[in-house]
Amino acid sequence: MNAHSTLWVIQMTASRQCNVEDFISSTNLHLLNVKDAGPTFQQRNAKGWPDLILSIGQHFPDTTSWKVLEDVSFSDHNFIKI
Repeated sequence: MNAHSTLWVIQMTASRQCNVEDFISSTNLHLLNVKDAGPTFQQRNAKGWPDLILSIGQHFPDTTSWKVLEDVSFSDHNFIKI
């Protein structure tokens, strides 16, 4: 997924927000993203939070921790450890 929403990013929303939020809701997925996590996307002059961590199952979000790693990924997207 690549979209912005106030569900997982504090500062902005975009036109795809409603479609992605509706998809998450209608498929009973659970969003694991937290707003104070580090950016999942970084370039030299930009950063963002477009990557979503979604799960199936009601208890999974309560028992799972994750974090954005600062390891070199050789990509504009950072690794996410679940």
